Amino acid sequence: MTDQELPLVTLTTDFGYKDPFVGTMKGVILGICPQARIVDLVHEVESQDIGRASRILADAYRFFPEGTVHMAVVDPGVGTRRRALAMKSGGQGFVGPDNGIFTDVIRSREEEPTIHALVNPRYFLPRVSRTFHGRDVFAPVAAWLAAGTRIEEFGPPLSDPILLEHEGPRLVPDERVIGRIMGFDRFGNAETNITAKDLVKAFGEKVPVALYLSHGERLSLVGSYSEGEPGKGAALVNSWDRLEVFIGRGNAREKMGLELGEQVQIKRIRAGS
Repeated sequence: MTDQELPLVTLTTDFGYKDPFVGTMKGVILGICPQARIVDLVHEVESQDIGRASRILADAYRFFPEGTVHMAVVDPGVGTRRRALAMKSGGQGFVGPDNGIFTDVIRSREEEPTIHALVNPRYFLPRVSRTFHGRDVFAPVAAWLAAGTRIEEFGPPLSDPILLEHEGPRLVPDERVIGRIMGFDRFGNAETNITAKDLVKAFGEKVPVALYLSHGERLSLVGSYSEGEPGKGAALVNSWDRLEVFIGRGNAREKMGLELGEQVQIKRIRAGS
């Protein structure tokens, strides 16, 4: 079996690396599917930020080959009556809690995904704790799915997965786009819910615009981080095609006091303004 044929499993969590959670889940996966290749997508999602995990998965999964299994565990409802699921979409598999973590993946696909509830204990660890379903439920199911187990074996079809109610930007054509800061990366850059397509829809192609923070500060839009003046704020369209606020060689979140959910506006730059 070549490297291209080996099962591939990605992990997305808010567990961090200070505790043995991530390593333990890898051990479970390898115990069931020893030939698996495991990719750590991210383990530093802000604690319990399901929306951020959902966006990360939707941005990243399309760059993985067909047959990849993506396990995602940001699970504040662990131990409650919240459901667990396995999903097939676009030739790839997804395993995790039914709490909206796959919202953006589902909405990014035109076809309906195949979703099944995880209820068959045969595919769990013998003892399932109420606090670590990542180890006891999701890791073994992801391993069995990667090893070729049919998704139908895990439980009955699930037709009503939980979907997050994402707030999209508000467009006032030819005037402004109103959005919000939706998350921060490790550099302190602030990602908004405004996309490059939103800008084109509101203003057309190549129209000069500026970004305004909630307290009125105006930031220029530039093409790359290197075009930002050191120590000063600016904005750009990032590699995921979303508008992002940054500081040249600095941490925008800290130095500009940016907050999750903070409103931003994009306005046309008119002559003399």
